[in-house]
Amino acid sequence: MSNNRVISTKMSNTMMNQIKAMGFEQYIADVHSRYQLMGGLKVLGYALLFGAIAIAASFLLPHGDIGVEIPNGALIALMIVGINLILGGIVAYFVFFSPSKRKKGLVAYKEKLIKRHGDYHKVLKEVESQLDPSVHKTECSTYITEDWVIIMDARRPISFTHKSEIAALIGTSAGTVMVWDDGAFDPDMYFGNNTWWRVFDLIAQQNPYILTNRDSFENNQGQVVSIGTTTTHFARRSAENGKFVAKQFATNKQAGVLPVWHKKTD
Repeated sequence: MSNNRVISTKMSNTMMNQIKAMGFEQYIADVHSRYQLMGGLKVLGYALLFGAIAIAASFLLPHGDIGVEIPNGALIALMIVGINLILGGIVAYFVFFSPSKRKKGLVAYKEKLIKRHGDYHKVLKEVESQLDPSVHKTECSTYITEDWVIIMDARRPISFTHKSEIAALIGTSAGTVMVWDDGAFDPDMYFGNNTWWRVFDLIAQQNPYILTNRDSFENNQGQVVSIGTTTTHFARRSAENGKFVAKQFATNKQAGVLPVWHKKTD
């Protein structure tokens, strides 16, 4: 693949300078957690506002002089929409933005780094040392340094993942599935159609064994399955898919077998 592609969106200088001054740990605890809080309150606020408007309209429209008779079924449907908006907003808030979830997130990324690398302070310092004007930002607030992929948006768990730990980057019509080498995966990474291959290039430069749609894996029945045929249900139907892809990644890496996508540049 070509290595001269670049992503136009970069980490903002303000964010970069804040992290350098405070350190990643303090930035996440003070600044990023505030963004998460505001993001959650915004989702909840919009849901409550539009839900309340829909419910109010279902009561007020029959009494207003609009010159059109509105069927009772439509008014009931409008009320149901309003109630669902409110309930959906509350559920979304507690699923993605609740205080307990934010608190848990403040320690979860450290635990993962300790498990993989022994000292999360050392890793964070290394990532901080790679913050310069070339740090790239994707549409889902994922930042890519020379060696690390950082997920740090408002609703997604924070993570610092070395590029060599990413087993696959699989494009689907709903977004990108990022699979880690332990089989865990994020089913909803959004890079945008115009930047997907550029993101892939940036990771593949340090990880030549990363798999993608054109590669295959062996399932639990011993069948060789094309990753491309699983993209519509990869994340929904079975978490085992991530484990099989990660296993294939490890097998290829151990045997020195390069993925299919390398053939595009031969």
